[in-house]
Amino acid sequence: MKILSKIILIVSIGIFITSGIATACDTTTRLKLNSSGYSGEIVVELRKGNRPGSRVISRDVIITAGQRDFANVCPGKYFFSFATADSPTISVTSYFDVESNLELAEMTVFLSRKNDTKGNRVQTVKKNEL
Repeated sequence: MKILSKIILIVSIGIFITSGIATACDTTTRLKLNSSGYSGEIVVELRKGNRPGSRVISRDVIITAGQRDFANVCPGKYFFSFATADSPTISVTSYFDVESNLELAEMTVFLSRKNDTKGNRVQTVKKNEL
């Protein structure tokens, strides 16, 4: 009977720990991308951590403009990166923090080859600076 009690206790602790991990990454991050002077595919990456040394959490493609939702995002420091196939550099947003249990973290970016000031400002970096 003692062995069965220990097994039930271990399984219960495992379920509790696993359920805690699953609910910690419950935020959706939304990117709204508008562009001017670009056409075709724009590769968008949600990246976690500081530059350099960040890592890709999720990657998607937006055709010229659109909206993407990145689900199951864990708490931490993030930024978006954007690149077209013909560009040797990458545009990046400023950092933003995702907190636990947030329903939606949203960012709107206006990506332009001109010097427009709509939306959040982006920087340009080399690929090895990510």
